[in-house]
Amino acid sequence: ANEIVKIELLYNGTVLDSRSGSFGSPFIYQMSFAPQQLQPQNTIKIVATDRNNAVISGEVVVVN
Repeated sequence: ANEIVKIELLYNGTVLDSRSGSFGSPFIYQMSFAPQQLQPQNTIKIVATDRNNAVISGEVVVVN
């Protein structure tokens, strides 16, 4: 696996956190947040980019 150089957290399509650096591989990412508005259906997405600009993402749907 290649070294992760960028990671982003999106909540309902809005970037809440974006970090760039040499994070290594594997990389443990943790962040806490308290949404200001909850919709009936919400998405949380994490996007990771490696040093070769390959992108992988994961998304979960949170139902209120």
